[in-house]
Amino acid sequence: MVHSDRDPAVLRRRLFRVLDFYYPAILDDVFGGYVAQLDERTGHVYDGATKHLVATARAVHNFGLGARLDGPVWCRPAAERGVTFLNAVHWDDAREGFDWVLEGRTAVDRTRHCYGH
Repeated sequence: MVHSDRDPAVLRRRLFRVLDFYYPAILDDVFGGYVAQLDERTGHVYDGATKHLVATARAVHNFGLGARLDGPVWCRPAAERGVTFLNAVHWDDAREGFDWVLEGRTAVDRTRHCYGH
């Protein structure tokens, strides 16, 4: 017998519940990419401008998993949106790395962290 918190069907349902909670509220139509600061209980956006590299990458990963596991049809375009934002906005051509924190589309912390990369 598979333990319930390791059962692939249970994990799949949990992933889809998480994605359903965040989508579409996580999509940022002002600056692009995703909203990183929203209350995990209510979904209230408390900071629509600050973008963290790790939060963007995590959302890309989660939506990508949703697409790979035949989740809702919006998973793939949501993941692609994040990849585009990572490559176009978080990426700094001059310094060849991903900026850690953005305010809107402007880098405010250009620190390079292994975790973010």
